[in-house]
Amino acid sequence: MLYKLGVFLTTQELRIFFEYFDTDHDGGISLSELINTFKMFRETISASRLKAIRSTFNQLCNGSDKVAVMELGSKFVAEKHPRVLSREKTADHVRTDFLSGIAKYANDMCDEEAFVGYYMDMSCTLPQEKENYFIQVLQQTWGLNNTDSMVDTRSEGYVPTKRIEQLENIVFEKIRQRTHGAEDDGRTIYKVFKHFDMEGHGSVSIKEFKQVLHRFGCYFTDIEFNALFNRFDENKSGKVDYEELTGWVAMKGAGNNPNVMNQFRMTREPPHSVLD
Repeated sequence: MLYKLGVFLTTQELRIFFEYFDTDHDGGISLSELINTFKMFRETISASRLKAIRSTFNQLCNGSDKVAVMELGSKFVAEKHPRVLSREKTADHVRTDFLSGIAKYANDMCDEEAFVGYYMDMSCTLPQEKENYFIQVLQQTWGLNNTDSMVDTRSEGYVPTKRIEQLENIVFEKIRQRTHGAEDDGRTIYKVFKHFDMEGHGSVSIKEFKQVLHRFGCYFTDIEFNALFNRFDENKSGKVDYEELTGWVAMKGAGNNPNVMNQFRMTREPPHSVLD
């Protein structure tokens, strides 16, 4: 399962990972164990999603602090759910899912805390790039049109610096997982770049850049791919010099393999932690 998700662990790492999820230590991981272990993700929700949820609740309860669950059921427009419109689900299926889900948080009356709790469960199953989809679900299933108050669409093409740093760390971790023994992390990705650089120019286009990262199990949104590509395309030539990039990877891995000589243009820093 992890291999198909693009996670490549050593046998030792896999054992630790497995034992972490196997909370009852019966030698198997049940669905409930998997979900319960990931509860921490439920507490993480973007400001725009939280704002959209609260805005929706305020419009539904007309200024009151509670609304009847039966009233919510009558106002819920399952037929307009994106997955019903795409024929992935039936309206009855979506309506049943909503009623059974909200029942976990509210009995006869639903307050804002219960409403937010239900949608936080949904939010934790939708990654960051599904932000607009999440807002769309709220708007269409509750028949709301006030998009400006729910989300700032002007930021759609922007990737924060912190997120780019996260992407860099994800890429490096995937490369590290595919680097064995005393091999150089930079050499691992260099071989793949070399494979896609058909003309031997020492650089790759954004299309080839994506293909390389796909090989390592890195599947980001187009906006994130572009931001990451631009991060390494320092002279804005539309090409990434992959020897410089692989040198960066080698330097980043210096703490893991301090005795491996750097084979690229970039000068490797001494392994200060080891020297100390």
